[in-house]
Amino acid sequence: MGITATASATEIKSAFRVRAKLYHPDINRSSDADENFRMLYIAYATLIDPLKRKLYDQLLKEDLKAGSEWVSRAEYEKMQRRAAMRARMYANMQFEQFEARTFSKAGFHAKQAMAFIIFFGMMCGGMILLTEGTHYVFKETFNGAQVTGYAFWLAGLVFCYISSKALLAIYETWRLGGSD
Repeated sequence: MGITATASATEIKSAFRVRAKLYHPDINRSSDADENFRMLYIAYATLIDPLKRKLYDQLLKEDLKAGSEWVSRAEYEKMQRRAAMRARMYANMQFEQFEARTFSKAGFHAKQAMAFIIFFGMMCGGMILLTEGTHYVFKETFNGAQVTGYAFWLAGLVFCYISSKALLAIYETWRLGGSD
């Protein structure tokens, strides 16, 4: 992609945008444009995601350690296959459609807003379940009220945990500026 090994996400995205306009099969009519575009997209998908980038650097160094914090080589290859599938899909799109889907800030912000609404709904649902659980554990006296309250607590905690993870993912995507 013509970038340094220490390139930032903004530099990677900018370099990808320039090269996507050069290699997309709708614009570049050479026989190998499709393959070049696919390879470009796979490189972009690898470098823009911090985890994939660390894995790629690790695999380059062949510094694989058993029991390390990294995912396995098989998991990395699975992520690369997914990137290759998206690359084929984008290569078959019209360039205008690809550009709108990949580089559109409005689409990115709409997706972020929807994700935040889902996060907020799950967090509110979790808090309601926790409150209801407290009511059943401490105020209700019918047989099984405490078990019901504990079940509500558990469900509320699960909702809150999932929504907190979703919020972290929303933030990370926003921080990267809408990369795939």
